[in-house]
Order: sequence, then structure tokens, then C-alpha cells
Amino acid sequence: MCLSTGQLLFLIVYHSYAQSWSRDLFNWIFPPLIQAELNGFRNWWNSHTIRTQHNKMMPSGHVPLDALRYPHLHGGLKCLVEVTPQAIQHLRAYLEEEVGPRSAHLDWVSQDFAVMAVDIHKSIGALVITFANSWHVFLQMLLVIETLP
Repeated sequence: MCLSTGQLLFLIVYHSYAQSWSRDLFNWIFPPLIQAELNGFRNWWNSHTIRTQHNKMMPSGHVPLDALRYPHLHGGLKCLVEVTPQAIQHLRAYLEEEVGPRSAHLDWVSQDFAVMAVDIHKSIGALVITFANSWHVFLQMLLVIETLP
């Protein structure tokens, strides 16, 4: 039986995924890529022009971000609630006291693993990680991690 590259890659990842560091490596590589794509889509969507529809009750023929910033120019009302940076700092300090540091809830990997992953990534040439090369980088880094004591 001959396996395709994709099937072989799946087996390698599936077999090694039971190891904690494989999950950590996966989480170090892929969530930032996905988040960058989501951010790019959000920016594109909020900056594109919605086509004009004359029979529509809601605004059309505008850029969503412009309508949010200048609702009066599109027949709307400014309903946003302004939150000062000081209020955000106060809320973050309160939440940190109540539930712990933000990083404990938002980081995909431990700080120790992140430091190790950066070093390993540099050791393999620090390729810019893209969706096109992400599995290649994953496998190269995985090979290095497997040699660690």
C-alpha cells in the first residue's frame, strides 16, 4: 500500500500528537496563522464598499467602517459607548486579581515552550511561517524536538 504525502503527514502528526510537545508545537504554529487570516478578512470586510441597493431599508453603498465611525453621514445615530484607556486598565487589573493574568487564559502554549520553539525555529532557518509551508516547518521542528533529552 502506497501512502500519499498528505496521508503520511497525517499519520506522523496523529502518532506524535499524543505527546504534549506535539500539541504545543501545533498550537505554537497554527493559531497565529489562523488569527492572522481572520484579522485580514475582518480588515478587508470592514473596508470594502457594500453595493448600493436603492430599495433597502438599511444603509448601502458605503464602507462598513465609515458607517461605524460616521453614522450621521449614512442616516444613523452614534450609539457606541466610549471606553477610556484608564477604564480598560482598571478592568484588566480587577480581572487579574479575580482570575489571574490574561496570558494564563489566552496563551496557546507555556512561556517555556514558546522560548524553546523560537530557538528551534531559528535553528532551522527561521522561515516565515505561512499556510503553504506550515506543515513543513512543523515537521522540521518536530524532528529537532524529538532529539531533545
